[in-house]
Amino acid sequence: MLFALLFIFFIILNGTVTVEIAGVGVVVCGLAALLAVKVLGWNREKEKKLLRLIPDGFCYICLVVKEIIKANFDVMKIIFSRDLREMKPAIFTFDSGLKTELARTVLSDSITITPGTYTVKTDGPMLTVHRLGNGFAFTQEELCFARSLSKIEEKESARNA
Repeated sequence: MLFALLFIFFIILNGTVTVEIAGVGVVVCGLAALLAVKVLGWNREKEKKLLRLIPDGFCYICLVVKEIIKANFDVMKIIFSRDLREMKPAIFTFDSGLKTELARTVLSDSITITPGTYTVKTDGPMLTVHRLGNGFAFTQEELCFARSLSKIEEKESARNA
């Protein structure tokens, strides 16, 4: 399954299918799948878990894109404003409430790629975030990324229990 997904991704990235590209794809994807099994400990159980996370991951990516678009407009509003008092930068530390390191990393990266905010420091579940103005979220209640990741964590822990 891993090989098939890697090969499909390889073909999509190439844009065209020729015998040479397919041959190189088979070799490269075969080596990558072998590496994943031998070095990363990839197995069928991890594959099933990944496949279960695809719908939630897609919804999360859509949420991030929506928030990036909204934040772009907020930043443009600040930039084109003649009154710079609208820009009120601040640094806040808050508890993300997330249990896994992966979820905290995804949250931190999501905050950082959103214009007007970036993660300054992570310390366990605590995140320190810089925001450019009042329109930018800074607590777990306001931050839809944290809520969404928390729901994904809860769903995954319920499946594993």
